[in-house]
Amino acid sequence: FGLSRSRHELKVAAASCLDGGPQAHRPVSTTKATLMGPPPRQQRRALHFRLPRARPPPPPPRSPSHQRRSFTLTSGMGGLNAAASESAARDACDEAESAAAAAVSSGQEEAKGFAAELEQLTAMAGQARNLSDIERARKARDRVLQGLDKADIARRRLVHGACLHVASSASSDVREQMARKIYLEMVDDIQEANLDMKDTFLKLLRACAYAERPAPTTAVDWAEKAQRMGLEFDAELFGALAWCHAAAADSDKAEEVYNTAREAGVRPGEGLFSALIHAAALRGDVDHAERWFREMGSAQVPAGTAAYNALICAHSVTARRSRDEPAARAAERVLGEMRAAGVRPDEASFHSLVEAWDRLDDADRAGYWFGEMKRAGVEPKERTYKAIIAVHTRKCKLDDSAEGAEDAEDAEAAAAAAEAAAQALEEMAAKGHEVDAVALNAVIDSFAQRGDLERAGRYFERVRRAGWPSNPATYSIMIHAHAERSKATHDPGHAREAERLLREMRGRHAADGIAFTAAIDACANAGDTGRAGRLFREMKEAGVEPNVQTYNALINAHAKRAKMRRDPKQIDAAERILQAMLNDGAVEPSKNTIDTVMHACAQIGDVDRARRWFDEMKDADMQPSAHTYAVLIDAHAKRGKETRDEAQVKMAEQMFQLMNEENIQPDRVCYTALIDACAQLGNVERAKFWLHKMVNAGVQPNDHTYNALINAYAQHGRKTRNRKYVKEAEQFLEEMQEKGIVPDALSFKMLINTSAQVGDVDRAEKWFNRMKGSNIEPDIHAYGHLINAFAKNAVQSRSELPIKKAGMIILEMRDNGMKPNIVMFNTIVDAVAKIGNITLAARWVKAMESVGVEPDERTFNSLFIASAKSQSLKFAISAFEKMKKSIGLKPNQYLFATIMNACADGVDESGSVDYLDFAEEIVNEMVQRSIKPNAFHLSMFLKLYRRNPKDIRPKMWVQWILKRGVKNIEFQGQDQDKNRKAL
Repeated sequence: FGLSRSRHELKVAAASCLDGGPQAHRPVSTTKATLMGPPPRQQRRALHFRLPRARPPPPPPRSPSHQRRSFTLTSGMGGLNAAASESAARDACDEAESAAAAAVSSGQEEAKGFAAELEQLTAMAGQARNLSDIERARKARDRVLQGLDKADIARRRLVHGACLHVASSASSDVREQMARKIYLEMVDDIQEANLDMKDTFLKLLRACAYAERPAPTTAVDWAEKAQRMGLEFDAELFGALAWCHAAAADSDKAEEVYNTAREAGVRPGEGLFSALIHAAALRGDVDHAERWFREMGSAQVPAGTAAYNALICAHSVTARRSRDEPAARAAERVLGEMRAAGVRPDEASFHSLVEAWDRLDDADRAGYWFGEMKRAGVEPKERTYKAIIAVHTRKCKLDDSAEGAEDAEDAEAAAAAAEAAAQALEEMAAKGHEVDAVALNAVIDSFAQRGDLERAGRYFERVRRAGWPSNPATYSIMIHAHAERSKATHDPGHAREAERLLREMRGRHAADGIAFTAAIDACANAGDTGRAGRLFREMKEAGVEPNVQTYNALINAHAKRAKMRRDPKQIDAAERILQAMLNDGAVEPSKNTIDTVMHACAQIGDVDRARRWFDEMKDADMQPSAHTYAVLIDAHAKRGKETRDEAQVKMAEQMFQLMNEENIQPDRVCYTALIDACAQLGNVERAKFWLHKMVNAGVQPNDHTYNALINAYAQHGRKTRNRKYVKEAEQFLEEMQEKGIVPDALSFKMLINTSAQVGDVDRAEKWFNRMKGSNIEPDIHAYGHLINAFAKNAVQSRSELPIKKAGMIILEMRDNGMKPNIVMFNTIVDAVAKIGNITLAARWVKAMESVGVEPDERTFNSLFIASAKSQSLKFAISAFEKMKKSIGLKPNQYLFATIMNACADGVDESGSVDYLDFAEEIVNEMVQRSIKPNAFHLSMFLKLYRRNPKDIRPKMWVQWILKRGVKNIEFQGQDQDKNRKAL
């Protein structure tokens, strides 16, 4: 058997050895002519199908020590099936261990001696590395057997089992050869010692059925061997033989066994009927499976766990193959009947149901039966955990092609499914089952798809710290997750992490093109062309050939860089890469490749270059797609927005005419780009026209389309201060929701901002509450727009009530873990200043400082406006002293003009402060800070002069300004005549 021979030769040699002739003990180096033997018996050869199958109740659990010393034999060799050898050998080893432990605990000297010999033999076989080591173990076995009585059946069986414990470190060929030899010798010893042949052959037949690849031919050979040894087959043996054919989905052979049993006068038992039901199940023949189940009842054979499991399996297989929900429901019905009959379901019963609903992508039903399985006290096996992880992780992948973005219910369901999959993985590991890379990858991907990099990384860390298995896909998933996050945030940190993961992957696995491309894509999304180019070179040096997706990612890196920096040189680099692809010819550019270059040109407004590549595409006989036209339409839209050129919009509309001529149906992206182009130019009626044309063409708008329209009407409403356009923008959002399209945060923020700009605080507050009612958490911009609305309303109404509401919004932000920024506080302080409430303004400045926000130039400007409104000179001086102490503050000439205005209008009722002294201090500060005075300062000094013409200081300050070169003075405002006369 150690020679390199064909499957046919090995099967022939194995069959000849089983005949018990002198060939059974020939050396391994048997000649080819001897190995060929007689022609194979074709009638015994069964087809091998690897289909899911419900198996009879498993044998009693083995000792945990078996898992540490288990060995694997090569299966599917014919003759003495290797998997059968492995199963029986494990049983024998476990029996030997149990007997040795019992002997030691009994305290008998003779039993202790045998236990010591058995332990020594087991260790010798377990440490064997090659054939010579195993031969020494066999000789030791023979010495032990010589000291035993022929009638001592139990100990002789233990000795053979101990010798079968071949070391896992030995080669598979050595283990297989040794197992075959020892088995043949054990069969001879069974015949000589008259051991319990039925039990032995029953184990062997079941091992053939339970093997990873069922071996019915081997089972037939064993059955013939048993008959030659004088063993009479009963219902149990016939059932085991039928199971071997059933596991191979050969219902014809299984029925032959049934007929043979009937002809021999053996009354079929549950095992035989279960095998027939299972054979029909694996063929997907539910009718035959149910017929045999009824026949079983007619024969008054009680249906047990195996029979019910086989029938459940029949419906489960149909559900999985045909994606037939009624079949899965029928399997549930059979399990209900099984419970009603008082038969306790086992692991196979529940697993068939979990697997059926897994195939039907019904995570809820699969999860229900998984829970029922545990509630019934049945311990799930590794296969059930894998099925439940698979169905939950598939549920996490929301259908982005559905109308509208994922709503709150979908997002919540996806999060729950990811948590359920993670919980199943944790439970699987805690129960001692082996966590494979496929299950781990599914859980990591479920969190990565949802953008939860923290949870995905937590499970990925198990590979490093807990030694969980990984494969190239594990790293590719994490690299791709960082690429997607980089796309959303443009954070270069994700590009660096993707590169680090790629290097770690290359230390553990062979990096493939998928991982390299994902890492390059991460760099592209961050606009890091240098890192992307370096990874591209490393990819080629590692012998990994880049594909078209790799080139697209590299070109996209330059496109992103061009957009960020407005750098035409990046477009040149992208074009060089594309030109190299065309010249090399090894990788054919796709439409997406050229689209990416065109999109890069569009990003910097270079329509001419984009049109040139469009012409290149057509010259190369590449049919432009709807996406290609969308890129061109977007290019014209951006040019029109920058240049305010209506002609660009007309050229974009011409693209639609060209698409119709080429029978290309414009898609949603094309219509949305054109609607946005009209919107950006303020042509709201034209944008609305294209929306109606889009709907009439059967193309459904999405949230981006409606956002473009809402933005167009909102901007027009802000410019014209016409609430009519604001109402139309609101109607688009209402229409959006009526069509089942879920608005996003941008939709609501545009309406809140527009309502604030036109001074409609009630409408702004309404849309803010609608936003929260739609389960969309307001961000800092939404809060800022609402605060702005309250601030404008406070100034209009001259009331402090809106300021209190703005304060409540600030508190709500802090409760939600958000920190108010300087813009929000300045908006409130500015509104309070225009009302003229200096006390409230001072309190808000203290409030902003208490949360770590330092006042800036705009804050102090508002304070000086407040002091001017209230004519409080003391408050102005206090604010001025605070301003001088502020670190990093850089007051400009306009701020000093506001300070001077507060000084000119300020009054100190106590008379302790002279406003001219304060003005002199302001001038000195201006000189010290090298602030250049302007005409507004001149007006303030003239105002001081008019207030006290006898003081020389205002005259000096006016002369100082005039010497500074302030000319062409144009006084404005109600005091212009007074200032001109004073000058």
